[in-house]
Amino acid sequence: MDTPKRRSQPNGKGGLNGKNGSQGHSGTDYKSLRNGNGKKPQDKNKDTSPHQGGTFLDILANLALLALCPPFVLYFQNSCHRYKCSLTESIEEFYNGNLSLSEFATTMFAPVIPSVTAICIYTSWLLFQAVLMLVLPSKRWMGKQSQAGRTLEYNCINGLPAWIITHVLFFFLSLWPFLADLPYRPLFSPTIVYDYALELLTIVQTIGFVGSIFFYFKARLWPTPDTRFTSNFLFDFFMGTELHPRFFGSTRFDIKLFINGRPGIVAWTLINLSFAAKQYELYGSISNSMILLNILQAIYVVDFFYNEGTTFLPFFFHYHLVVAHNLCLS
Repeated sequence: MDTPKRRSQPNGKGGLNGKNGSQGHSGTDYKSLRNGNGKKPQDKNKDTSPHQGGTFLDILANLALLALCPPFVLYFQNSCHRYKCSLTESIEEFYNGNLSLSEFATTMFAPVIPSVTAICIYTSWLLFQAVLMLVLPSKRWMGKQSQAGRTLEYNCINGLPAWIITHVLFFFLSLWPFLADLPYRPLFSPTIVYDYALELLTIVQTIGFVGSIFFYFKARLWPTPDTRFTSNFLFDFFMGTELHPRFFGSTRFDIKLFINGRPGIVAWTLINLSFAAKQYELYGSISNSMILLNILQAIYVVDFFYNEGTTFLPFFFHYHLVVAHNLCLS
C-alpha cells in the first residue's frame, strides 16, 4: 500500500532520501535539510502544510491494529488464566452452548478492573525504574546524527546495572525469606506478577493509549526538528510523529530509551520468574520448558542491555519513532 508522505518541522519537503535517491523511512527529503557540514540550511519559504494523508487502506489498517490488538491480547491472557493456555476450549464451550454470547465476551474480552494494589504496583515499578535511570552512573554516549541533522547526547545508558539491581532486590524481598527459613515474611510473593497479571494488563494498555495521545499532542504543540506529520491522524498516531522527544533537553533521562528499554524489557525476565514460581506453587516442580524459557530469554535480555549503547542506540534511535505499540510494550 502507499505510505503517506510526511513533512519535517520546521522545514523540508517530501521526496527522495540519500545519494541513490532511495525512499527514506518517512518519505521526507532530509538531504535537503542540511548542507555539507551537516547543518540545516535556512529555508525562507517554509512549508508548514501537511502532505496528503494515506489511502483508505492505510486508514483501515491503522484503525484495525489499534482496535484489534487489545482484545486479542486479552483473549490470549484469559485463555492462559482460565483454560490452561488452550486457545480453542472457550470457543468450543460457546459452540456447544455451555457459554452464552455475553458470557463468552465477558470471560474472554472484558478487561479486569485494576485494584488499588495493582495500580500501586505499576506506579512503583515505573518510578523505581525512572530513579535507576537517573541515579546510576553511565558513560557519555553520542547518538548518530538524525535525519534532520541532530546529534543527541546520552548519559543514561545504564540498563545492565538497573537490570541486575532490580533482580537482586526481587530475590531478597520475595524469595530469600523462604529459602533461608527466616522468621519474617517476605515483602511480597514471588508470584506477584502472575497474581495481578490481568489487572496489570488493563493498566498497561490504558497507559499505552493515554501516553500515545499525550506524545502526539506534545509533538503538535512543542515539536522538535525530527517531528513529522501527515494529514492522516490514525497513521500518525500509530506510526509516531517525533523521533527524539525530550523534556527540558535532559541527557540523563531519555523518553524513548525509558519507554522501550526499561519497564518492559527489565520486567520481561521478572515476569518469567514469577510465572515459574507460580508453576512451582501449583505443581510442586518447574517444567523443563519453563526453565529453558527463563534461561534463553534471560540471555536475550542481558545481551540487549550489554550492547545497549553500541547496537540498540545507533539503529533503533536513528530510525524508530515514539509510537503507540511501543508505549503498550512498556
